[in-house]
Amino acid sequence: MRKRLLSSFVALLGVVAVVYTVVTQPGRAQIPSARMPCSATFIRRYYDASGTLRRTSTYLVATRADGSSMVMHLTRDDRPDRWSTVTNLADGTQVTVEPVGQSTTTNGLSDAERRMMSLPPTCPAPSGGAKTTLLGCPVVLDREQHVFGAKKIEEPRWLAPSLGCLCLERSYQTLVGGTLGGKTTETAISVTLGTPDPSLFKIPAGYTERSPSEAMAERAQVLGQSCPSCDGAREVIDKVCDSRHNF
Repeated sequence: MRKRLLSSFVALLGVVAVVYTVVTQPGRAQIPSARMPCSATFIRRYYDASGTLRRTSTYLVATRADGSSMVMHLTRDDRPDRWSTVTNLADGTQVTVEPVGQSTTTNGLSDAERRMMSLPPTCPAPSGGAKTTLLGCPVVLDREQHVFGAKKIEEPRWLAPSLGCLCLERSYQTLVGGTLGGKTTETAISVTLGTPDPSLFKIPAGYTERSPSEAMAERAQVLGQSCPSCDGAREVIDKVCDSRHNF
């Protein structure tokens, strides 16, 4: 339960990064993109080292023409899981909404972050010139590697230049000392062009502002569950959020 609750919140923070892949990477050729308001639904699958599917989740990504975005977790192992994060460039806030405990957690965006997310997006030039089409959208392949000591993460990503470099498919393969430790895949299953439903960006009235650990604890209490991960959230996630209360 500790890992599952913590990973829910951390996953939201990670998925939000998928929406605004607009930073030009130094030393890499870039191709122009266009910011297209749209929404897309994704399925994420988690596999262990043996290749056995351990769990699945689905989430919705919505982006506006100004670069504002919304990410909502829809299901986890076929159970509703409606946590969401709304990034609003107009007021410079990023709000996580947890409906079970009716909690919000609000963080500020720095001026640099707001400028970055407002820039016209560019995509890295395709690795090896690889291109294809997913859900009717042209995509280009970008390969990344991240090394953390003995751990290496390989991440091929298929980016859609016509959708502001939105990543429509990617996978994370973790190698520890050269041995496969697990794999996660994310694949878009639908894409809808046009301005997303405004209700997706609306912050519910009457919700209580809480820190991440407080939101997790309230959710667990409403569900009649314990929250062993709350201590870890106070030590890690709360401190990160405290540093971002600059709005």
